[in-house]
Amino acid sequence: MFFIKWILYVVDFIAENIHIFFHLLNLSEILIFWFFVFLLYKFFTPVSVDFKRVFVSSIIFTIFLVFIKVVFETILIKFLSKSPLFLTLGSVFVFLIWVKMSFDVILIGQRFLYYYTKYPEGKNLPDKNINKV
Repeated sequence: MFFIKWILYVVDFIAENIHIFFHLLNLSEILIFWFFVFLLYKFFTPVSVDFKRVFVSSIIFTIFLVFIKVVFETILIKFLSKSPLFLTLGSVFVFLIWVKMSFDVILIGQRFLYYYTKYPEGKNLPDKNINKV
């Protein structure tokens, strides 16, 4: 009998605080995005990069990835769900565009990290890239 009361108490607690669980799941999704971006930038950058720069650039470009995800979720929910035909055909194209844009953001972030490491704060830039006054 005690076990059943305990289960009912836990279920009641979860039902009252379900919004907190959803916020924690959303936070864990962002942390998983960040972790994978961090690993990509740490191990696949062609130059040696210190932890601080990888950490900062992975946070910046994870924010961009989350923003792209939210935009494409909105597109799917608001625009494509008006008709089943649009939802079926359009979701394939929206998914492909989302994958391409996410890949582009990851590559731009890697290039940013490369130049951030090679030329910190604009020092030692090549002469051909400097506009002379």
